[in-house]
Amino acid sequence: TANGRLLVLSREETSGFVYQSESDDEGRTWSTVRRLPLWGYPTHAIRLADGRILAIYGRRREPFGIRAALSEDNGRSWGPEIVVTNDCPNDNLGYPSVIEYSPGQLFAVHYSEDEEGVTCIRGTYFSV
Repeated sequence: TANGRLLVLSREETSGFVYQSESDDEGRTWSTVRRLPLWGYPTHAIRLADGRILAIYGRRREPFGIRAALSEDNGRSWGPEIVVTNDCPNDNLGYPSVIEYSPGQLFAVHYSEDEEGVTCIRGTYFSV
């Protein structure tokens, strides 16, 4: 994060929620894992040019797609869910990865399956 905090976001498939742990001492010790209000997996996170943290994750329940959330306080809290895509035909999707190619301008890729069951890679431009 902008202040040097390390974050680990992990998936837990029984509940489907994202979990987080933090370290403020370069990874020597870690906080107790806590459940975030974000539902979906797996997760990828990046620090944006303005210092915010963006977490992106697959939503494997209807409506199927890719979601994201922002933290403006180095991972202490997370804002409301951002719909990146909402048009995947089923729950065979995920492993999103995102880049910021210009301040606030993002490109995300993830795998998905089309209506005929063919696996594909999809990309989506969005802004925050």
